[in-house]
Amino acid sequence: MARITWVVGPLMLAEVGSAGLLVYLGERSPFFLLSLAAMAVVWVSTIAFQIPLHGKLTEGHSSHTVGQLVRSNWWRTVAWTVRGLCVATILIQKFR
Repeated sequence: MARITWVVGPLMLAEVGSAGLLVYLGERSPFFLLSLAAMAVVWVSTIAFQIPLHGKLTEGHSSHTVGQLVRSNWWRTVAWTVRGLCVATILIQKFR
C-alpha cells in the first residue's frame, strides 16, 4: 500500500492540478464538466472506501475486506473510464 501511494498519489494530484488549470483557462464544455464529476467520484471513492479498506488489510488478510475492496473499486474503474473518454473527446474536438 505504501509503495503504490507514491505512484498513484502524484498522478491523482496532477489530475486535479490539470483540471484546475483548465477551469482557470475557461474550459466549460459539457464533456469537461462530466469529467470533473467523474474525477470527484474517484476521489470520494478513494477517500471513503479504498483507503479505509486497505488500512483494514494491513491488519491481516480478510476475504470479506478484499471482496469489498474489489466491488467498491468498480466505481473508480467506471469513473476513470468515463473521465478518459471525456478527455479524449475534448482533445479530439480541440485538435481537429
